[in-house]
Amino acid sequence: MASLVNMKTRLMLAALALFVSAALVHAQGSTPAPAAKPSRLERFREEVAAMQPLVTQPLTRRFLAATSELPHVTTRTIYRDSARTRAWSAREYAALPETLRARLVPRELDE
Repeated sequence: MASLVNMKTRLMLAALALFVSAALVHAQGSTPAPAAKPSRLERFREEVAAMQPLVTQPLTRRFLAATSELPHVTTRTIYRDSARTRAWSAREYAALPETLRARLVPRELDE
């Protein structure tokens, strides 16, 4: 019975997170765009702040509170093959033979 309650709680939290995310996306679309676009991490923290009053479980509260400690992720480049089956970091890319590097596609990633 307890595992059923935990499962229901998890499903309700997942549904709530989806609902809050959809509401935030809708709200962002109906207001003028801000001068500077917030990072994904900042948006995530805003979503967590909106969920805090709705959460009652201590473990879930601690999990949500821990998001304030997440670091920003710097922009990095990865290199992918044209079939998108493999990816290489910048360090791995530098060690590859020129014949293989010439066929890879760079992609900038951030938060």
